[in-house]
Amino acid sequence: MPRNRFAFIGVWLLMPCTLFAQSLDVYPAPAGIAPSLYFSVRARIGQQPWQPVFIHHSINSLDSLGGLSIGIFSFAGPIELEITSSNQPGSLDNVEVRPKPYGITTQLADGKIFLRLSKPANFVVEVNRSGGASGARQALLISACPIERHAPKATDKGVVYFGPGVHRIGDAYPLKSNTTYYLAGGAYLKGAMRGFGAVENVRICGRGILDSGHQPYQHPLKGLRSNILFEDGRNVTIEGITAMQAGNYQVKYQTKAPNDHFEVDNLKLIGWHQNTDGIHISDMDWKDHPTVGNAPGLRVSVTNSFINANDDALLICDGIQQFEARNCVIWDRGNGATFCLSWGGHQPVDGALIQDCYVIHKEGKNPVFRANHAGEADIKQVTFKNIYIEGNVQTLIGLQTMDHRYDPDPGKGNVHAITFQHIVLEGNCTDNFILGYNPQSRVYDIHLNQIVVGGKRIKSLAQFPLRTNAYTGHVTIR
Repeated sequence: MPRNRFAFIGVWLLMPCTLFAQSLDVYPAPAGIAPSLYFSVRARIGQQPWQPVFIHHSINSLDSLGGLSIGIFSFAGPIELEITSSNQPGSLDNVEVRPKPYGITTQLADGKIFLRLSKPANFVVEVNRSGGASGARQALLISACPIERHAPKATDKGVVYFGPGVHRIGDAYPLKSNTTYYLAGGAYLKGAMRGFGAVENVRICGRGILDSGHQPYQHPLKGLRSNILFEDGRNVTIEGITAMQAGNYQVKYQTKAPNDHFEVDNLKLIGWHQNTDGIHISDMDWKDHPTVGNAPGLRVSVTNSFINANDDALLICDGIQQFEARNCVIWDRGNGATFCLSWGGHQPVDGALIQDCYVIHKEGKNPVFRANHAGEADIKQVTFKNIYIEGNVQTLIGLQTMDHRYDPDPGKGNVHAITFQHIVLEGNCTDNFILGYNPQSRVYDIHLNQIVVGGKRIKSLAQFPLRTNAYTGHVTIR
């Protein structure tokens, strides 16, 4: 399969880059926040003077020697980056930029890494990676954002403005209706945000950071410790910010409003603990939340985002009528699935489209594409298109209807009309499954089109390790 079919697919393609002259916005270092010990970055336009990009660092709470450095800036290109790798063993002979299909090339000179960008992108630079699914223990995330248009001012009505510097907002900063929360570049918020009860018309945006690193881990059944949580959100947008170090679910959203819309764009999530789902929207019966369950008609959009998660990175069909994800880069730390169709729920799913997404690492044994569906709703009309997964995985596809403690619905729905279109797994997989629960709760009409594993197009079920049972129906490969 020609690799260039993926090259920069969907990278802010709808953004008219020509609206801005060449420009570069770097942000001030927040006072009292230590820079990364592992990377330093400078940026410039043409032959103009280099400008330093402040590099934040998020420590892996499960590995004291691991972490992710983060550089954030905005630009209208083209620009050049100079990256210096510090405290890294060995030479710079092994430098990788992921997602690989972005085709970002590097040059090495004087012990530094140089690369050029012409479009906004979220990507990861790894130096001297030791191999395996987990990637480098210390890596660099570059969030090269588009220039902000119509950024709110501190004096605008209905705006809460967090300027550059450190802001201690507390464990449950209350979000209010009809309000824009703007995190300017260089703003560093310590705490977490929460929409208590019904909250509508909320926008959280900017280029700043929300650090919830004070939150210790606990299982969601004992209470949520999210970066951002809405108990009953209505018409909410999260755009441009970086959120890290959640105690469990990173972004949690539910709504009691029919036909609601939740939109996420250019969000960067850095989670380490177990149960750090990326974007978690649930319709199940388990009491993880004061108001469990969604109203019918919820539409969700997630675009141009980066998710580092140690559980389900994207939960797609639990109480969501229509879901769209496009141009997302995911580092899956292994405690869950990369794309989770469902754990359960009551609301019917009429359509989901996940396209032009990139899995740069898939750790653990859980599937890339998974359904553990125990709810009464039918999950149908879901399409995964143009998905590129780097490395090897144990399970590419794992779909099942089942019973489990998280959704004790007496009735069980079906999973059907699921299409996988042009899925490229760079390495290999050893175990896949499509399994129904009983005659009333089946998995059927599953279409595997243009599946490439280890460089070879899968043309028959005999070429694809797949377990099925009596309640599996009509699986096609072409």
